Amino acid sequence: MLDLSHIPNSQQDINIFYANGSAWQTWRKPRKCNYVYIMCIGGGAGGGAGATANNGNAGGGASGAINRILYNAQQLSDVLYVQVGLGGAGGLTSGALGANGTRSSVALQPTVLAQNLVSISGNAGAIGGAAGGTTSAGETVSTQTTATFYTLGNFISTAGRANLVTGASLDITPLTSQITCSGAAGGGFNSTPVIFQAGSILSTTYSPLIPLGVSSSTAGVNGTNGGDGVTIWKPFFSVGGAGGGASVTANGGKGGNGGIGSGGGGGGAGATLAQGGSGGKGGDGLVIIISF
Repeated sequence: MLDLSHIPNSQQDINIFYANGSAWQTWRKPRKCNYVYIMCIGGGAGGGAGATANNGNAGGGASGAINRILYNAQQLSDVLYVQVGLGGAGGLTSGALGANGTRSSVALQPTVLAQNLVSISGNAGAIGGAAGGTTSAGETVSTQTTATFYTLGNFISTAGRANLVTGASLDITPLTSQITCSGAAGGGFNSTPVIFQAGSILSTTYSPLIPLGVSSSTAGVNGTNGGDGVTIWKPFFSVGGAGGGASVTANGGKGGNGGIGSGGGGGGAGATLAQGGSGGKGGDGLVIIISF
């Protein structure tokens, strides 16, 4: 039994909605519930594919935003429609951009319009990673102008995390201001050649290390793939994919896929006559509706 602010209740109903293409799913209000809590997580963006021209680091995908809102059940329709955002695909061919993540929505009718929405993960989806050191923005916060019925509830919105593509270390520290996480950048190298290692997703007290792909300057040896991110349910959070390793003479490694709402890792750079590694897929979003 959920004792929210010491309000007694006799039942609790939890519905978890996963991505189902672009299809709308249906939620029906249980009998005798008093409050409805909704959490929307947007899809993470895909990582960029490793380059073969400038051989720089390919950025990981940014992460989805999260919106939480509490309604008095009497204020909502008996049926709501849920569309869970998809994670963006990783870039496939050398130097290709990762696809943007899409937003998650809960609405009175199966249409994304401000006057129809009771919850949406953010105002603009997470941006996919790119080669050449370009920063990709996380999904922006959701505001009242985007969902008119926020005026009836109490809501909190948290922006997704941007990727990291510059600096001495490209490692990503999860659980920093957000429970979703961007993907790490892929490895690269310059004309000397000096190798720039890919980024990993660092371990914390609660989360495991997601290892980077190993880069190589040995003739004919490919860069290895970055590790896939994970989703942890208790406590609930997710991490992005690690970056793929670069190869000075052969193919770059693939970026890892992201956990729920987190970004895919960037692919490793490849040699001019080879291929850059593909970017990892961003994690799909999630919608949780709890009535009590």
